[in-house]
Amino acid sequence: MNGLLRRSSCALGLVLPLAAAAHGYFPPKFGGLMSEGGEISVELVAQADRTVLHVEDHGMPIPTEGASGALGIASADRPQRVLALGPGGHNRLVGPAAELRPGDRVVARASFPDGNVMFVRFRVRGPDEPPPAPPAAAPPPFAKPFAVPFAAPPARPPSPHDPADASRPHLSSSGVSP
Repeated sequence: MNGLLRRSSCALGLVLPLAAAAHGYFPPKFGGLMSEGGEISVELVAQADRTVLHVEDHGMPIPTEGASGALGIASADRPQRVLALGPGGHNRLVGPAAELRPGDRVVARASFPDGNVMFVRFRVRGPDEPPPAPPAAAPPPFAKPFAVPFAAPPARPPSPHDPADASRPHLSSSGVSP
């Protein structure tokens, strides 16, 4: 039994980091900005002639046919801008060109034909800011299996109502017995 528990904890130690990575960090594939968290990973690519959002769920492309959306860009020194997004084939939502500068904050909203709505956010980093670090791996499981050794409960003093103790009088329905 102890060997089985030890093998199970070793297997769990190998699987937990993989499970943590399944919901975690996906590096950009097209040189853009990755969304800041969530189940769905979205990459924002600002090109010279258009803005593209690449939408994936755990690395698998999500079809955007029939989807629509908007891109809101907020800057400290410029008025807020909103760009309309439409399907761009495969897993892309496409809109007009957007000039993104360091410090800009971007929020994207997309509505899919099946009724699902997605909100993601981005922050444009400056050239001197390091890229975000991938999240830390899951902590390792316990080094030893956690088990509490069986111990008998401590002995209790006899109860005054214990019929097995004949040396003490006990109460009955008719009164005290001798």
